[in-house]
Amino acid sequence: MVRWITLVCFAGCLTLGMWAQTSPSPAGTSAPPPAPTQQPTAPAQTPATTQQPVAPAPASQAPASTEQPNSENKPAPRETTEYPLDKFQQFSALMTGGRVPGSNWEGHVYRSGSLMRIQAPPPARSYFVVDMAKPEEHGLSISGCLKMPYLHSRTFPFFLSGPGFKYEISPVGEDTVDGHPCRVEDITAHGPKNPTYVFRFRMYEAEDLQGFPIKMEDLNQHEYRWTIHYTNVRLEPQDLTLFIFPDECQTDKDMRPVQQHHGPPPNTKAPEKPQQ
Repeated sequence: MVRWITLVCFAGCLTLGMWAQTSPSPAGTSAPPPAPTQQPTAPAQTPATTQQPVAPAPASQAPASTEQPNSENKPAPRETTEYPLDKFQQFSALMTGGRVPGSNWEGHVYRSGSLMRIQAPPPARSYFVVDMAKPEEHGLSISGCLKMPYLHSRTFPFFLSGPGFKYEISPVGEDTVDGHPCRVEDITAHGPKNPTYVFRFRMYEAEDLQGFPIKMEDLNQHEYRWTIHYTNVRLEPQDLTLFIFPDECQTDKDMRPVQQHHGPPPNTKAPEKPQQ
C-alpha cells in the first residue's frame, strides 16, 4: 500500500519543420548577346537584372522562411477544464510500471466509474479497491481488510480529475507503440488547491483504442524517471463484483502501536504525605 508522496512533472517539446525557398533566376540570362547597334539599350537592362534580387517581393518572403525553423515559435498549449481521460470510465488492462520506485511489476487494473481495482502480482492474493472520488482505498488479503484515506499509486493518472482542475495540452506528433498508431501529447494538470500541485507527463494515445494512453512517460529530469505501459486493454463495462469490499475494515489508526506509559497511570493523584 502506497501513500502519495511525489509530484510529477514533464516538459513538452515540439519541433517545427524547416523549409527553404529559392529566389527566381534573373530574367534575360538565356537571351542571345545584343547586336552592336543595341549597345545603348544594354545598360538599361543591366540595372533591371541586378536589382531584381532586392525587389520588394523577395524581401517580403525572407522573414517567413526565417520564422519557421525558430524553436521559440511553438504553438501555445490548448487550455481546458475537460480532462481527456474522463472518457475512459470502463476498462481493464495489464499495467507495468508506476510513479513510485519498486512498482515495475505487471498487474491487472480495472475501472468502473470512480472505482478502480489494483491486483497485486502472483503469488500474492491481495488486491486494492480504490474510490477516487472520496479518496479512499481498501486493501484486501486473506488476513483481512485495511481501510485508508489515500489513493493507490496505480490510479495515476486517472485520479487527476474533478472540480478546479485545469489542463494544458500540447501536441507532440505521432508514434507507434506495440503496433498501435498513437497520437502523442504532453499534458500539464494543475491541481485546484495548491499551485505547486502540478503533474506533467507525456501520453501515447492509441488511435485504434479510442485514444487510450497505452504508454506514459515522466519527462521531469528527476533521479527516478518512470514509465507506464498498458497491454490487453479492453474498453468495456466491468463486473461490479470486482469492486466489493467488506463493510467493516480496520483503519490505519487501528494499526498504530500502543504507547507504553511509565510511572503512575494517567489521571491519578500522588498519595498525600501524612501530617506531622
